[in-house]
Amino acid sequence: MKVNREKYENIIEELERLREQSREIPVVVEGRNDERALRNLGIEGEIFQMSTGTPFYAFCEEITKDYKDVILFTDTDSEGQKLAKKFKREMSQRGVRVNDRFRASLMGKLDTHQVEHLFRRILRLKEQFTKFK
Repeated sequence: MKVNREKYENIIEELERLREQSREIPVVVEGRNDERALRNLGIEGEIFQMSTGTPFYAFCEEITKDYKDVILFTDTDSEGQKLAKKFKREMSQRGVRVNDRFRASLMGKLDTHQVEHLFRRILRLKEQFTKFK
């Protein structure tokens, strides 16, 4: 992954926007490792894990009780894409807006398909761009 300082700063700005929005809008991830990665990146708001054993439609129903907006942050591999599509369709039918802009942007810029790898990637970049200050 080749990242220059400008791209690194853009990633950090995008991460800060995610932190800000996630204070009021819950984030939906696939599992525990994904939540851990986002927590390590400073996401402090509500995070819902899809893989808790709750049936998919019951999981969606639970979210719609309290929220009209969610931030979706599933993996961008084949399985994650299928899950994201299914989730967006279901939530749309329930009147919930799904924001997956951060997922597409950060995963693409960091050249990874796994949410759980985000923290390590950003940490490596931070070390790379701050060691000569």
